This record gives sequence, structure tokens and C-alpha cells, in this order.
Amino acid sequence: MKKEKSLIEDVVDMGLFCVVSSMDRQTWFPLKSGPGPLFFDTSKIIAYPDLMEKITQFATEKIKEEKISFDLIVGAPYGGMPLSYFIASALHAPCLTLRKDGSKKTGTMATFAEILGIYKKGDKVLIIEDAISSANTVIEFARRLRKAGLVVTDVLAIVDVGRGGAENLKVQNIHLNTIFTWKNLYKCYKARKPGMLDLEVKKYLDDMFGEK
Repeated sequence: MKKEKSLIEDVVDMGLFCVVSSMDRQTWFPLKSGPGPLFFDTSKIIAYPDLMEKITQFATEKIKEEKISFDLIVGAPYGGMPLSYFIASALHAPCLTLRKDGSKKTGTMATFAEILGIYKKGDKVLIIEDAISSANTVIEFARRLRKAGLVVTDVLAIVDVGRGGAENLKVQNIHLNTIFTWKNLYKCYKARKPGMLDLEVKKYLDDMFGEK
């Protein structure tokens, strides 16, 4: 718990987690699944090597504690790719690369394929993603991996935005594992930056997360 708390504090203190300044939805963050009052800029994690190292360590410990089994690791393009390489290196696990737009039209046999790396049918793949909202994108990637004969049962995401992603993945027989939750990030933000919160926004978010 201490390690998780310290990690969340780092994210908040570095300004990677943001809260809207008003209840005017036109000013809310433009998320894939629609405007939202919270935003975690996971794309900037790679700018902080120490933070990336801490997240990698926390993720690898979670994989071991949850006993997530896999043969290969693949990052959902493009957000999940950096962390997937770090986790694969930390665990000495083989890694794959999945092209976002499918196979290339030119190149050698080794480079035009849709999935880059070495694998065989029946290998179990752990998908790494940055943020999960509806999970539609990850579900599509899982479909492509399964079509190639790979087995997908788990996704590890940096954060679950809480917009039905876990439920949608469950329908596909895929379990969602997360490093951060919206609620824990918000609680830390509220504790460390109380003067930054608009009162109406605070009431809205407190009600959303069942906070007093």
C-alpha cells in the first residue's frame, strides 16, 4: 500500500493527473468515450525515467501477485507500447509488436507482418494498455491476436477510466487488471492540491466516488 500511495503521489505532484476547473462540460477533457472531468496524461510518463521505473516495478509485482500467466507481452499501440517493453525487459519475457493499422504493403517477410516478433499458435499473450475507457480498441486488438491463433485472457492497464471497459472485456472472456484507479488518483489530488479544486467540481466528484 505504501508503494502504491507513493506512486500515486508522484503522478499527482508531477501534474500528470488533472481535474477540470469548472462544471462547464464544454471545458472538460475530450476523452475517446466523451468529455470527462478527469485526465491522466499517460503519454508523458516516458518523460520521467524514475517514474517509469517505479511503475514498471509496481506492474511486475502486480503481475506476480495476481499470478497472471502469459507466454508473451504485447503493448496496445500506441499508448501501451512503452510500458510493455519495460515490463517485458524487467521480467525477461519475450515481447511482440502489433501494428495499429495492420500489415504493411511493402518490406521483407520479417517486417510487413501485422504482428512482429516470434510466436506460435496457442501462446498466451498479456496485453498492456495505458488507459481503458470503453475498451473497444483493446477488444479489437485482442480479436486480431486471437485470429492469429494467440490466446488472450488478461489486460494490464495503467488506469481504468471507469466507463464500462472492465464489463466489456469480461464479455470477451478477458480480465482487466489495473495499476491505478480514478478514485485513488482523485483522492490523492484532493489531499495534495485542495486549493486547486472548484467547489462544484469537488461536490460532483465526491458524489461520483462516494467521498465525504
